[in-house]
Amino acid sequence: MILSELRAYLSEHGRAGIGDLANRFDADPDAIRGMLSHFIRKGRVRKLENPAGDCGGCSKCDAFALEVYEWTE
Repeated sequence: MILSELRAYLSEHGRAGIGDLANRFDADPDAIRGMLSHFIRKGRVRKLENPAGDCGGCSKCDAFALEVYEWTE
């Protein structure tokens, strides 16, 4: 996977979870995070702090479901 594929996917879908991205591109989540950091530094992507709304902290949600990135352009 290259950065342009990740950029195209996020710009088309708007938001995506790290698990979705890792599955879509058949890549390790840490590798995806590294690529996302490139776009974060450029101001094109942001990590959503609480994408599920008010979380009660029950720890039942999959951590990948709570790590969501959004294309900002």
